[in-house]
Amino acid sequence: MAETVPSMAEIPVSAEKPYVFFYHGAIAEGTRENPVSEKYGEYDFRGLKRALDSDDNYLIAEIREKNVSVEKHAKKLAEVVSMLLRKGVPAENISLVGFSRGGGIVATAAGQLDNQDIRYVLLASCPKKTDTPHWPPFRGRLLSMYEKDDLLAGSCAFLTEGPRTVNEFKEIALESGLGHGEFYRPQERWLEPVRAWISPGN
Repeated sequence: MAETVPSMAEIPVSAEKPYVFFYHGAIAEGTRENPVSEKYGEYDFRGLKRALDSDDNYLIAEIREKNVSVEKHAKKLAEVVSMLLRKGVPAENISLVGFSRGGGIVATAAGQLDNQDIRYVLLASCPKKTDTPHWPPFRGRLLSMYEKDDLLAGSCAFLTEGPRTVNEFKEIALESGLGHGEFYRPQERWLEPVRAWISPGN
């Protein structure tokens, strides 16, 4: 397990190790990492980072400021990923993982990157009872996961329809009964498919 998680300004450049960018949910914005929801309990950001980190990858996971602009952070993320690509990091070695509002940032950045080989994971990120989000169409390899009792998030299948050009899509609907709280803590039932999806060579 890596000892420290590099910030966006400290990312080393290597064509060998995979990069995993993890974008947390809105509950953690402007906090000290482990806030508590009255409905879902503790959001274990530290534990989530430990679960996604390893000596075999570079994990980039930062706390955002409160009431963040999705577009601002998506632009920043896209710029950093573009820099890695320009410096020779293979696209298949880059994964962007986002939960809830963090998934909105990831999806918005994906539209700016327009790369079919980057891997994306959206965890409870696609709205269930509202209009389709105003995300730009994007290419790439997409894993979507949500919990069936979640009142906020549901299927991301619309990202494969119409002008949207996601070229590889897999979706898993979990049945834990935890709703949106399913992704508040490390759970092997969703971590295992996420690790498999972001592993180069799969």
